[in-house]
Amino acid sequence: MRAMVRHRDPGMPSARRTVGEPGLYRAVQIRDVSRPLQPGGTELVLKLLLIYNPQAGNGRGRKMLPRIQARFRSLGCKVDLKLTERQGHGISLTESADLSGYDGVVAAGGDGTTYEVVNGYYRNPSPEKPPLGIIPNGTGNAFVREMDLFGSDWERAIDIIVRG
Repeated sequence: MRAMVRHRDPGMPSARRTVGEPGLYRAVQIRDVSRPLQPGGTELVLKLLLIYNPQAGNGRGRKMLPRIQARFRSLGCKVDLKLTERQGHGISLTESADLSGYDGVVAAGGDGTTYEVVNGYYRNPSPEKPPLGIIPNGTGNAFVREMDLFGSDWERAIDIIVRG
């Protein structure tokens, strides 16, 4: 199984990033590992901060939310959901979050939501930042199309976020 690895380039801020399937943009190297286990042999639960735009995709985001939450639950993830309420809200939600308690930050929406979450992520004062994932459910999704994902690939995107 592929996993998140810590990027240790001294010229870059310390951050973990997930990488996807062959052909996707790779920010760091990958290695094969088994999913981490807690004492007793049960899998660790991923705790994710989900910044979600319910207006994405001309309102399709609101309809998709229950399915997205169910998918994360089925994969054993605990998700803290933060809904954006206005333009620019994704920046402030991500910037002010205590990222130390999360295994990942996920932006769900279109290109605007991704832009906001990435900017808030890098403005966040946390010295250690978890990996950043994207669930495409906007109208254009130009950014994730460059990674061979499309608006209908939300399940695949979640699988990449959770399993690496």
